[in-house]
Amino acid sequence: MKRFTCALCVCALALLLLSGAALAAGETLPISQSVSQGAEKTAVTYTLTAANPDAPMPEGAKDGVFTFTLTGKTTDAFPAIAPDRAGSWRYTLSAVGRNAVVTPASVTLIVTAEQTDGALRVTTLAELPSGEKTELKFNVSAQGTPAATPRPTASPRGKTPKTGDDTNLIPYYALAGVSLTLMLVLIARLRREQD
Repeated sequence: MKRFTCALCVCALALLLLSGAALAAGETLPISQSVSQGAEKTAVTYTLTAANPDAPMPEGAKDGVFTFTLTGKTTDAFPAIAPDRAGSWRYTLSAVGRNAVVTPASVTLIVTAEQTDGALRVTTLAELPSGEKTELKFNVSAQGTPAATPRPTASPRGKTPKTGDDTNLIPYYALAGVSLTLMLVLIARLRREQD
């Protein structure tokens, strides 16, 4: 009976530790920029400004402001905001291109960190000034030309669309399967020992 209890505790602890590591990692948020003809080489400067001076910022930020530049059509990972405590923070992400119009010109980011099962779980939401939830997708057009509306692209058959979460779940499923099998074997042995 002691072996069974000990093995069960080890399995439960392994699952708890692995799920905690996944929660603490937070999420990555992709930022994409599409360009219309005439704006292919336009550099767009993105400025992330915290609404609150004690808000966590990406590495390299100065005085509550973080700036980065993207050129041409691209998709990149948004710089990580890694809070060290639970809370909720608001940021404004504004985009400016030289001799270009960027749509939308600004987006509000809401970063929330919650303490869950001993780990900090971080979620990031982006919303337009109207309050509508959105992805970080910006359209760049040359000055004087209307912004191109991105056309939806068909997802190739059998391919999962990108959501910004690239976590490999196979090790977690394998660990869950091994743990479940081990628990069933231990339960069966315990029943045999009792008979």
